[in-house]
Amino acid sequence: MSEENPDSDRFFNEWLREVSGPRPVLLVEDDPNDQELIERGSRDYNIDWYVAKNIDTAIKCLEKHGKIFRLVVMDLNLGDREHGKDLFRIIKQRWEWLPVLILSGHIDDQTIDECTTAGFVMFLKKPVKYDTRFFGQLFFAFNIPRKDADENKERKV
Repeated sequence: MSEENPDSDRFFNEWLREVSGPRPVLLVEDDPNDQELIERGSRDYNIDWYVAKNIDTAIKCLEKHGKIFRLVVMDLNLGDREHGKDLFRIIKQRWEWLPVLILSGHIDDQTIDECTTAGFVMFLKKPVKYDTRFFGQLFFAFNIPRKDADENKERKV
């Protein structure tokens, strides 16, 4: 008969919560329609969306929660004066390990070159059909499981 180890149980419960809990993703998007489409389209995935409408809010969110994010999904054109390239450069300087997915209707070769030189990035040109197939491929690439996969994992343990 083995003795129970409270430290081992605590470690296991923390590990289980980490692997089966929601995956925090920062969405930097100023268009409420795109925000809604992205959130609604990803409802089958275990994602805890943090939404920032501009660069300042995104930086504050990263400063407060940066270590928890699995991914940043961002638009390049944020309002009249802001450009997502500036935010991308800041992310790669301060949170270089964090993968970035850029969704934009305005991606040119120079932007692609600048961003890929600065670090890992994936580009998708808008308009994007935000459906389960899109999110399935996207979140497979970033190891974010479906909700039902997480629920099954919890039941098996």
